[in-house]
Amino acid sequence: LWNRKYIFLFITLFIIVLTQRFLNDKQRGLMNSVSSDGFGYYCYLPAAIIYQDFSYEFYNKSENRINPYYRPAISKYKDRGVNKYYCGTSICLLPFFLVGILISTIAGTDVNGYTDTFLMLVSIASIIYYLLSVFFISKIAKFLNISEKISLAGCLIYFFGTNLFHYTIQEPSMSHIYSFFAVSLFFYLFTRLINDTCSTNFVFLGLALGLVFLIRPVNVIIILFTPFFFKNFIGYFYFLKSIFLGNLKGFFYFIFSSAGLILIQFLLYYF
Repeated sequence: LWNRKYIFLFITLFIIVLTQRFLNDKQRGLMNSVSSDGFGYYCYLPAAIIYQDFSYEFYNKSENRINPYYRPAISKYKDRGVNKYYCGTSICLLPFFLVGILISTIAGTDVNGYTDTFLMLVSIASIIYYLLSVFFISKIAKFLNISEKISLAGCLIYFFGTNLFHYTIQEPSMSHIYSFFAVSLFFYLFTRLINDTCSTNFVFLGLALGLVFLIRPVNVIIILFTPFFFKNFIGYFYFLKSIFLGNLKGFFYFIFSSAGLILIQFLLYYF
C-alpha cells in the first residue's frame, strides 16, 4: 500500500491539516477535530475505555479535565440518557484512540481522550481512511478493467470537488470519511466474493456491511448497487442463484457476521 503516491498523498494532506489546525484561530485549532455531531460519534471511546460511564456524567466532573468540551447531545430513552449517534465512527477511530492512550501514558500527559494528542490522531485517522479508500477503489477499478491512473484521478477529483475534503480535513470526527471508507471496503470485498465464493469472503463482506450500518444505517442502500458489477442482470441473477443453490452456508455466514456486528449498537443502548 505505502508506495510513493500514497506517501506523497499522506504528506500533502497532513500539511493541509497542520495548516488548518495551527494557523486558523477562527476554527480554534485542534479543538475543531472533535466538534458538532462529531462529539456524539466520538464520545463512545472515552466513555467505554477511559471512564466506563455510558451515562456520560464524566463530562460534568471537573477532575476529568476535559473542559471546554461539553457533554454531547443525549436523548431520553426509558428514563435514561442514550447517545443518539451510532458507534461505527468510534469503531474506526478505536486503533488511533488506543495509540493516543499509549502516547499519553508514556509522555505523562492527561489520559482523558481530549488532549492535543488524541485530537491530532483523529485528524490523522481521517487521512489514513481516505488513503485506504483510494486503495480499495483502485482494486475495484482493476476488477472493472479501469486503469489505476484513472481511478486515482477520479478519487482526487471527488475529494477536492465535494465536501469530502471538508470532512476529511476540517471535521474529521464526522461520519462522512468513514462512510466513504466502509462503502469502498464493501464493494472491494464484493468483487472478491464474485471471484471466489468461499466462506471467508462471506464473513468479511458481512462485517463490512455491518460497519456500513453502524456508521450510518441508511448507507446499507449500497446493496442495491451490487448488480452493476455484472455485465447484465442475467449474470447477477445467476450469481445469486449459484449462492443459494451451491453455498447457502456462506450466505448465512454473511447474515450472521453483519448482524453480530450491528448487535454492538443495541448492546450499547442497554449497557
